[in-house]
Amino acid sequence: MGIQIVKYDSSVAAGSVILPISVKNKEADARALYYGSRLADRVKRDLIIVHAVHEPAHMPGLYRRLDPQAVHVPLSDLALNICRRRIESLQSNHPELKSLENPALFVIPGLPATRISQIAKSTLACCIVMQKSERSTFGRLMHTPISDIVNKQANCPVVLIDSGNAEAVSDPQLLDISRFASSQLSSGGGRVALHTPA
Repeated sequence: MGIQIVKYDSSVAAGSVILPISVKNKEADARALYYGSRLADRVKRDLIIVHAVHEPAHMPGLYRRLDPQAVHVPLSDLALNICRRRIESLQSNHPELKSLENPALFVIPGLPATRISQIAKSTLACCIVMQKSERSTFGRLMHTPISDIVNKQANCPVVLIDSGNAEAVSDPQLLDISRFASSQLSSGGGRVALHTPA
C-alpha cells in the first residue's frame, strides 16, 4: 500500500472519483474516505484525494492545532502530513478497499470549493464524493457551505455524505449511485494532464 503525491501539471487517470478531505474533522474525513473508496471500487475507477490548504478566518491556526509538534513546518507540508496519516489509518483498517491501495493525493493552496471544482473539471471526474458541510449558526449567517458551492459548480455528479455512518450505506444504494456516476462519465479512460493554477 502507498500514496501517490500528485504535483502541479501531473498526468492523472481520467474519470477518477474525486474525494476532498477537510482535515477539520477526523471522523468526517474517515467517513468520506471509506465511502468514496467503496464507490471507486464499485465503478472500477481510480481515487484522487484532494485537500485545499486554507485556514478560514474563523479558525486561525487550524493546522498547527492538529499537529502541535510541527511548529516550523510550512502549512502545505503540514497539511500533506495530516492527510497522509488519515489515508494510512484507513488503509490499515480496510485492506479490502482496492482503490485505497495506492490513491493519488493532491494538496494545493486555495479556496476549497474552487479547487475541488477545478480539479474535477481538469480530470474529467467520474464524480465527487464529499462530506456534507455542517451548518453552524455562524456559518448560516456568514457563508454558503463548501459542499453547496461544489454541488452548484461541478460538471459531474456530487455525492454528499451525511453525518451518519458511511459503513451503513447498503450495496444496493452504492450500486444505484455508481450506475448514475458511470452514466455521467464523459471519458472512456486514459490519462489527462492536471493543469491547476497555482
